[in-house]
Amino acid sequence: MASLPSELARTDVELLYIETDDMTVVMKGKPNHEKYEGLAQYRNLDLHDPMTLNVHGEGVQSVKVFDVNHNQLQEKYVNRPLFSENGVYQLVVSPKGTKDLSFYHEHQGLRNAVGKIAISDSYVLMGNLQYQNEVGLSTFEIRCNNEKLLTVTIEVFPTKLDYRKDYQKLLEEVNDEIYNLAYHFIKKTYLGARAKLERTLDE
Repeated sequence: MASLPSELARTDVELLYIETDDMTVVMKGKPNHEKYEGLAQYRNLDLHDPMTLNVHGEGVQSVKVFDVNHNQLQEKYVNRPLFSENGVYQLVVSPKGTKDLSFYHEHQGLRNAVGKIAISDSYVLMGNLQYQNEVGLSTFEIRCNNEKLLTVTIEVFPTKLDYRKDYQKLLEEVNDEIYNLAYHFIKKTYLGARAKLERTLDE
């Protein structure tokens, strides 16, 4: 298979396409980390861990993700990491009916980044989601009158560290240092955590 021109690799493409009974959701951005020269180089990476992507909601018809190897959206695809720290991703939500849709994210900066734009007799929700030096899971919701219609969780990967090894080890070391401190900031991304029980030799 011939490699794509490097100019195409720098072009924003549709990374995620979700179709439901009430809306169409599209996320656009660059399909490879900026540290790689192009999409062809990114394709050749030996990536063992797939990207986490969860989509839940009412009347979900299809979920398509950009397939780096085939340069197109695919429904059944083990997702190679597509979202990275310091990346900017355009989100467009187009309603299909008369419901008054709204965008929600726990982080106020991202929540305020997506707004309603009137188009003729209808509207779209549009904005840019930017993750500045932040990695992990990021969840947003599309709502109608505060009722969740769609919940989407993507995974944002680092560009300078091996995510599953170096970054997780770094988190463990930091966690050891700040175990007794309470987190008081709501961030754009988060990571799952669980309690670990250890037994001593005396037990």
